[in-house]
Amino acid sequence: MKAIIFDLDGTLIDTAPDIVAAANRMLDGIGVSALPFETVKSFIGNGVPRLVERVMEACEIDGSHGHGELVQTFLKHYNAALAQDSRPYPNLVT
Repeated sequence: MKAIIFDLDGTLIDTAPDIVAAANRMLDGIGVSALPFETVKSFIGNGVPRLVERVMEACEIDGSHGHGELVQTFLKHYNAALAQDSRPYPNLVT
């Protein structure tokens, strides 16, 4: 059996809208104002823990909100609305 494995997320599918929405829902949950779309989008890469770390730095969130807890909150929001706003990139042949 032969198989082909490839990464849809960010390769064929633009998932940035769902990632940004989940990050801003995470922030809302701790009373922090949402970040602009392009700001959060620039933080994407190197996994969810690094994304959350970048968001925390940008918002000057101190240690009272644990990184691990915020990662779990982000994942909860992301998984609850998975593919809500994600779309294939333009000109993708289907």
